[in-house]
Amino acid sequence: MSLHYHHNFYLINEQNAFYGIANNFDVYNAESSDLMLNCREENLGFFTKLLRYTKCKMMTPLYLDISSVITEPLLCLRRGFSLFGYNPVIVYESNGIELGKLVCKFINGGASIEILDTQNYKSCTLKGNLLDFDFKIIKDQEVLAVITRNFAGLEKDLFTSPNNYILEISNNLEIESNLRPLILSAVLCINFLLN
Repeated sequence: MSLHYHHNFYLINEQNAFYGIANNFDVYNAESSDLMLNCREENLGFFTKLLRYTKCKMMTPLYLDISSVITEPLLCLRRGFSLFGYNPVIVYESNGIELGKLVCKFINGGASIEILDTQNYKSCTLKGNLLDFDFKIIKDQEVLAVITRNFAGLEKDLFTSPNNYILEISNNLEIESNLRPLILSAVLCINFLLN
């Protein structure tokens, strides 16, 4: 497993794609402020771009590639067109081996993202509130990670609309756990799947 997942604190900075069409992020080591990962959704088709301007954004395909700063491919997040937003996002390693799935669940007016392993068993769940951007990733009542929004300043937030997230992974989660890249992937999909 890549050393990029051995950290417990990440700053995830959403890049200003043209009117939020593409999901583009830079991931920093929050302790050292070093850029670690580039997450880019490139080569979107015309109809995907068009639908991303509408309320049908959740139905569009997702093709997010995650690489190190030296452009070493690490992860691929893929989902085809989804009629009601229920198709899972599949997380692959760069060699094409599936790591797991991210499934959006709508229950009682709220939503969550279930993180499934390769056998489709629920490993943990991302739950929270988009309004105050306070999320937790929970497994068997244990909090594995906390995601909060880092306020960038009123002027920047109002006019450029980037989101900065802080991901804090529990020290109790093993360094070599396959959940670490899945947790990072789920955080990158919050706005896409739950918005």
